Amino acid sequence: MDTDLKFDYHAALKRVNLSQSSVDLLRDTANNCELLPKSLTDKQLLLFLSKCNGDIERSIKFMHRHYEIKRKAPQLFKNRDVTSPEIQQSVENQYFARLPQTEQDDVVCYHGLANSIPKNYHYNNATACFLMMIENAMSIHGPSRSLVLIYDMKNFRLGHLTRNNLKSMKAFFAYMQEAMTVDIGDIHIFNTFPSFNLVMKLISPFLKAEVVKKFHLHSSDVDLEKLHAESISKSCLPCDSDYGGICDTIENLHKEHNNELLEMKEFFAAESKQLFE
Repeated sequence: MDTDLKFDYHAALKRVNLSQSSVDLLRDTANNCELLPKSLTDKQLLLFLSKCNGDIERSIKFMHRHYEIKRKAPQLFKNRDVTSPEIQQSVENQYFARLPQTEQDDVVCYHGLANSIPKNYHYNNATACFLMMIENAMSIHGPSRSLVLIYDMKNFRLGHLTRNNLKSMKAFFAYMQEAMTVDIGDIHIFNTFPSFNLVMKLISPFLKAEVVKKFHLHSSDVDLEKLHAESISKSCLPCDSDYGGICDTIENLHKEHNNELLEMKEFFAAESKQLFE
């Protein structure tokens, strides 16, 4: 692979109590598997190995599923270029941000709509951006306990539901639940509304029971003191949100994330070659 992830490899090895010999063994095993890329870096392999608690056999099975899902969904994983008009359209109309990690070593990612106009929402491009956001966060943080997701429904309208692509939605949820290199943690959805059950009805066929239990729905009158004490610290939330955060503004975090994606441009191009050439 022509480029690599950003996290400190040796510090990550020590943090997850894995050895270079285990990474080398996973590479040797993967190189004998016809359907797996032959140019995986140590950092890529470490993410897989950490996800599977150092088990080589489990890691190989997981890697097969990871790349199978990606190859079957080129609309989400091929030609991911943050400078392309399609991706830029989503960046201009939505918010994507990497928030501060939790004290428990969870990665935290944020997504919301910058405006309430449904025609500005293109599901495939928005989902590709969302997945790039997660991979950028994993590139920076490396192996982590879980991924905490923050969704803000403030600008959501029911017209957005008609913009969804069921085929891509199926691939997205399969990837998130079966092939992501970090476990799904809590999923906080803020500014829900009375008809939010329609959204849940749409996505529930794609969700596993154990993931549904991780959803936390918060209306506009959420008890912030209880939220911060029991669910997610205010240090992990934007200061200009409706949920009492104290980190940077959504706009600044969004801009910072976009700059980070620009730094990942070569990585995404190289990974596309791993997958599709």
